[in-house]
Amino acid sequence: MDKTIRKHPDNIRYDILAGLRNLYEAFASGGIREKALKLIERETDAKYKKKYAGVWRS
Repeated sequence: MDKTIRKHPDNIRYDILAGLRNLYEAFASGGIREKALKLIERETDAKYKKKYAGVWRS
Protein backbone atom coordinates (compact mmCIF):
# COMPACT_ATOMS: atom_id res chain seq x y z
CA MET A 1 0.00 0.00 0.00
CA ASP A 2 1.24 3.47 -0.88
CA LYS A 3 2.45 5.38 2.20
CA THR A 4 0.53 8.54 1.23
CA ILE A 5 -2.72 6.59 1.11
CA ARG A 6 -2.16 5.23 4.62
CA LYS A 7 -1.42 8.70 6.04
CA HIS A 8 -4.49 10.31 4.55
CA PRO A 9 -6.91 8.96 7.21
CA ASP A 10 -4.58 10.31 9.90
CA ASN A 11 -4.82 13.79 8.41
CA ILE A 12 -8.60 13.52 8.34
CA ARG A 13 -8.66 12.48 12.01
CA TYR A 14 -6.45 15.45 12.89
CA ASP A 15 -8.82 17.80 11.04
CA ILE A 16 -11.82 16.32 12.88
CA LEU A 17 -10.15 16.77 16.26
CA ALA A 18 -9.13 20.34 15.37
CA GLY A 19 -12.73 21.04 14.36
CA LEU A 20 -13.98 19.62 17.67
CA ARG A 21 -11.52 21.91 19.46
CA ASN A 22 -12.95 24.90 17.61
CA LEU A 23 -16.49 23.85 18.55
CA TYR A 24 -15.43 23.44 22.15
CA GLU A 25 -13.94 26.94 22.21
CA ALA A 26 -17.10 28.41 20.65
CA PHE A 27 -19.63 26.63 22.87
CA ALA A 28 -17.59 25.58 25.95
CA SER A 29 -19.36 22.20 26.05
CA GLY A 30 -17.67 19.60 28.22
CA GLY A 31 -19.31 16.87 26.15
CA ILE A 32 -17.34 17.91 23.08
CA ARG A 33 -14.07 17.77 25.02
CA GLU A 34 -14.89 14.35 26.49
CA LYS A 35 -15.74 12.92 23.07
CA ALA A 36 -12.52 14.26 21.54
CA LEU A 37 -10.38 12.86 24.35
CA LYS A 38 -12.07 9.46 23.97
CA LEU A 39 -11.27 9.51 20.25
CA ILE A 40 -7.63 10.33 21.01
CA GLU A 41 -7.44 7.44 23.49
CA ARG A 42 -8.61 5.01 20.79
CA GLU A 43 -5.59 5.79 18.59
CA THR A 44 -3.13 2.89 18.64
CA ASP A 45 -0.13 4.63 17.08
CA ALA A 46 1.74 6.60 19.76
CA LYS A 47 3.05 9.10 17.21
CA TYR A 48 -0.42 10.10 16.09
CA LYS A 49 -1.86 9.91 19.58
CA LYS A 50 0.67 12.55 20.64
CA LYS A 51 -0.11 14.66 17.56
CA TYR A 52 -3.86 14.55 18.24
CA ALA A 53 -3.40 15.31 21.94
CA GLY A 54 -1.43 18.40 20.96
CA VAL A 55 -4.59 19.91 19.53
CA TRP A 56 -6.15 19.79 23.01
CA ARG A 57 -3.21 21.11 25.03
CA SER A 58 -3.69 24.61 26.37
